[in-house]
Parts: sequence; C-alpha cells; structure tokens
Amino acid sequence: MLGKMVFFGIERGALLRVLLLAVLLLVPLVSAQYYGGGYGGGGFGFGAEGFIDSVTRTFEPLLIALFGGYDYTGYLLFEKLLLFILIAIFVGFALGNVPALADQKKITRLIAIIVAILGIRNISYFWLNSIFVQYNVLFIAIAGLLPLVIYFFFLHGFDSHSIRVIGWVTWIVIYLGLWITSDLEFHAVVFLLASGLAFLLLLFDGTIHVYYLMRRMKRGGSTNRTQAIGKIRTEMRDLENMHRDGHITDQMFNNAKKTMDKNLKYLLKHG
Repeated sequence: MLGKMVFFGIERGALLRVLLLAVLLLVPLVSAQYYGGGYGGGGFGFGAEGFIDSVTRTFEPLLIALFGGYDYTGYLLFEKLLLFILIAIFVGFALGNVPALADQKKITRLIAIIVAILGIRNISYFWLNSIFVQYNVLFIAIAGLLPLVIYFFFLHGFDSHSIRVIGWVTWIVIYLGLWITSDLEFHAVVFLLASGLAFLLLLFDGTIHVYYLMRRMKRGGSTNRTQAIGKIRTEMRDLENMHRDGHITDQMFNNAKKTMDKNLKYLLKHG
C-alpha cells in the first residue's frame, strides 16, 4: 500500500497546497468581477490589490508580534522577515553538524527558529541598517562584475586566440571611452576598473584559456586530452600569424608563446 496518496501523479499534500493557492487567487478576482463590473475598467487590478491587502492585514500583526521587540511597529518588517529566514537556515545547517542533534531534525528546526526570533526581535535599527549596507555593497559588486563574467565566458567559448584578443581590445577601448566621457566620478572609477581587469585578462589570456580547457578536459575525461592539445597548437599558429602581420608586439608574442609552450608541455606530461 502506498504511503502517500497520489492523484494524477501529484501527491495529496502538494495538490491541496495548489488548490488552496488557487482559491486565494480566485476569490479576489471573483469579487472584482462582481463589484468592479468585469475585468475591464480596472477590475483585475482591483482584485489583485484586494488580495494583497487581505494578505497584508492577515500576516502583518503576527509578524509584528514576532519580530517587533521593543519597537512594536511594522517598520522594516519585510526586511526583518528575510533576515529571519536567512538566520534560521544557517543556524539549522550549523546545528545539523552537532553530533547530538544530527538525527533530531524537528528539534534542530525548532532551535533554529527560536535563535532567529530572539536575534531579530532585539536587533536595533542601527544594526539593521549596517547589515543592509553590506548587502547593498554585495549587490553592487555582483551586478558590476556580471557583465565582465558573461563576456569572459563568451570569449573563451572561441578556440581562436586572435578572436579573444580582438574581443578584449574592443572591451578595453569601449570602457576607456566611457571613462573619458563620463561626467560622474564614481562611474568613471567603475569604467576604469572594468577596463583594467579586461587588460589583465588579455595579458594572461593564454594561461587562462589553457586552464579553462583543462577544466573542460577533466569534466569530460581523458578523451578530450587530444582535443585540448590540438587547440593549443592551433592558438600557437594564430599567434604566429598575428605576430607576422604586425598585430602584436615582439614582447607580447614572446610572453604568450612562452606561456603556451609551458602549458602544452604540462598537458603532454600530465594529461
């Protein structure tokens, strides 16, 4: 006999949750249809707004009572809720490593919730703002680096060294232009740092790409070893052509060729 009832491939608990969510979503829409004269003329918006208001009126007093502490208000209530979830999750993970609580899942969850509530109830707004500033910095750092990371993996999808060099030079020229024409000091600093990082990636492009190929080779097994060696030799030929045509200096050619020779020997010996 099955331990869980299943309807059309969906467990009973999941099905009930879906039905409950559907009812909560449909009730305001039906009310909007009845009172607002249909879905036209703002009926759908009225229903959505009514649903949000009803949820807020239902849960806000409970959350204020849990997270309010001495400051029994709804100020920064949503932020407190998110911090509560984060703290409870990490405390739960930490307690899971305690040998005495390794098999006590319910007790571990209860302790994690208690610790998170005690911490969030008594934290002052000064410390809350200090925490939020750190997340703002984290968001700015991640969002600022994301275009460079995307462009990095885009360029290293090409096996040709010359294409990657042209790509990095294009990035550097564009961001240097943005740096020169920017009227805001902070924006200028960001553009200058982006171009500087791209220049470093250009200098060490050969080493980085070989490491990238080796990672792919390890994930795919030893069958990709010959392909990786062949790609390095192809890049060496492209490098020689660029040097012969005068697109790169003697120093850049010697440095890149030295790196490629070193990486090729490593693959031949340890691949």
